[in-house]
Amino acid sequence: MLKLVRYVSGLSAGSLLRDKSYFQELAVLQRSLDEIHEDILFICFSLAGGDQSVAHESFLSAFWEEEPEFSDYSSQQKNRHQIPRKKIRSYLAKLNGDGDVDHAAIAVSGYLSRLYSGFVHAAAPQCLDLFDPEHDTFRVSGYPESPLSSAHFKDFENQFYRGVISIFYVATALQHKIVQTSAHNWNKKLEAYFV
Repeated sequence: MLKLVRYVSGLSAGSLLRDKSYFQELAVLQRSLDEIHEDILFICFSLAGGDQSVAHESFLSAFWEEEPEFSDYSSQQKNRHQIPRKKIRSYLAKLNGDGDVDHAAIAVSGYLSRLYSGFVHAAAPQCLDLFDPEHDTFRVSGYPESPLSSAHFKDFENQFYRGVISIFYVATALQHKIVQTSAHNWNKKLEAYFV
């Protein structure tokens, strides 16, 4: 439920960024939303009758773990434990109904993560997208005239569809029939547009 709250908040924040044409920052947020969506499915499928593993227990332990405190910041610091993203994707790729691993799904998730990584880490190709050749300047206060605006706008719409899927699975895991039915109905309406 907490991951879903963050996802919905991210959709609101992303809408603000999209409306002001901050597409670089929107892409950074989309990377977070993708991972939150994967996290939601990873936990919800295991709660709704899927296989539960040590990875699920570790994931939940890490989720509730506070950030470590340090009295000496120059000494060796311990990070919170994280389940590798590839384990989460591998688990999700097995949920295709026949028990086989969907390697294409893993590859697509990895590709999107790497694509968004360029925005997260401000790689040169992504930063150059902010250059406006017509005015010979970098557009750092939004760039609505960018030739990439429509592609970013369309890409962000996918997050709303994925949000409905996340809502459905959280409602399923929590056995909240009203929300589950509502999300299922929205999914059917949106499916033709996104699939």
